[in-house]
Amino acid sequence: MNILHVNFSDSEGGAAQAVLRIHKLLIKKKINSKMLVCEKKDKNDHIIFPTSRFEIAKINLKKK
Repeated sequence: MNILHVNFSDSEGGAAQAVLRIHKLLIKKKINSKMLVCEKKDKNDHIIFPTSRFEIAKINLKKK
């Protein structure tokens, strides 16, 4: 089973903390889990975020 959690941040806010706990529990149980976030602060390799300059600029424009 592959699971993808989608959230704005990996550490800021209650939803981010809850998703991160669920994600880490699934990894511990040997279930393939990844997180897709706009703002990454954790060094976990299973957390992915946009790396292209275009995608980052688009996210920053949407914030404003």
